[in-house]
Amino acid sequence: MQAYMIASVLVIAYLCWLVGDGFAWIVEGVRRIDVLGGEKMKFVTIQKLAELTGYSVAALKVKIQRGTFAQGIHFVKSPDGRIHFDTEAYEEWVKGTGSQHTA
Repeated sequence: MQAYMIASVLVIAYLCWLVGDGFAWIVEGVRRIDVLGGEKMKFVTIQKLAELTGYSVAALKVKIQRGTFAQGIHFVKSPDGRIHFDTEAYEEWVKGTGSQHTA
């Protein structure tokens, strides 16, 4: 089943590429795939977000430092200090409809 879901996302990615909507497949991919069983995860690690979006971990950290992503809105820190991004807030940022923080 997971292979079918991955194949579906790849088809969506290709179709988005054809029509020039580069970020739509990222959002759809986050919505549809989760390594733990198929349901959307609300939070993903910064490494997973980098993998899903094509931004490097360093680029995401620069966006945090510059205030593009705000703690408590776009990301949280877990008790062990790791950064976890809110996928819904990220989706809103990509669409330009969410909280836009800039330093």
